[in-house]
Order: sequence, then structure tokens, then C-alpha cells
Amino acid sequence: ASFTYVDAKVVDPGTSTQLTALFSPGAKLLRRPQNSLDAGLGYRPRSSLFEVRAHYVGTREDVYYAPDFSSARVTLPAYTRVDAAADVPVFSDNGHRAAATVRAENIFDTRYTDVAGFNYDFARTDAASLSQTGYRAPGRRILAGLRLTL
Repeated sequence: ASFTYVDAKVVDPGTSTQLTALFSPGAKLLRRPQNSLDAGLGYRPRSSLFEVRAHYVGTREDVYYAPDFSSARVTLPAYTRVDAAADVPVFSDNGHRAAATVRAENIFDTRYTDVAGFNYDFARTDAASLSQTGYRAPGRRILAGLRLTL
């Protein structure tokens, strides 16, 4: 498990002092959550491996650029994503090995966004905006493979 706490603020605004500037004096750094947590549980019977991990990302500020070319600072909501993985041997002989691997990312299909994007309507609920615009982080996906050691 790991936990991160970040309390960073902009101390050098660069050339712009507007509230919507990327580096507004005293503002939080963009897209940096104050709290994040990664925790996992694994089980290793013989030469197999099974693992489940949870990733929590706290609220974070971003700049939203609207279709009318205006911009505004927004707060992206916190989210938790759960992943799982397995590695199971299918063949082993004289140092040669084959293992089946499966990884499922975002297994509960959590709706979240890492970046305030075009057409993301912050006047609506998160779910309503995402269903209207389609802008969101990747949904559930499952990856499978075969690892060979010769």
C-alpha cells in the first residue's frame, strides 16, 4: 500500500496573474490530488499469482476550456478504480515456461476523468456530462496474454 499527501501551491505565477492562468499565485497545482492511495492484496499459491488493487485519487483542480474559448478553474471529483490480475503457469519443462496472464482494469467500470476536456459540461452532473460528451477516462478493459520463457 502507498499513500501520498501533496500540499503544493504555486509560488511563481510566471507572466500571468489571472485566476484562470495555469499558474495562479497561491493556487493548487493543476491535476495534482492532495490525497491519493494505492492498496493491493496478492495471493501466490505455488507459481501462480492473483492480485487485486484499488487506486484512490482525491479531488484536484484543472482548467476547463469551453467550446466558446472561455476558460475556468474547476475541481474534478475524486474517484476509486479497482484492477485485478492473474498469472497462471500452463507449461513448465527444463527451464522453459509458459504462463497465461489476465489483467482487468477498472473492473467496476468507474466513470471518472483525469483531465477537464472539451465539451465537459460542469453545469451538469458528472454522469450527465460524460454521457452527453463521451469524454471520460478508459472504462473497463480486459487484457489477456501468454508469457513464454525459453
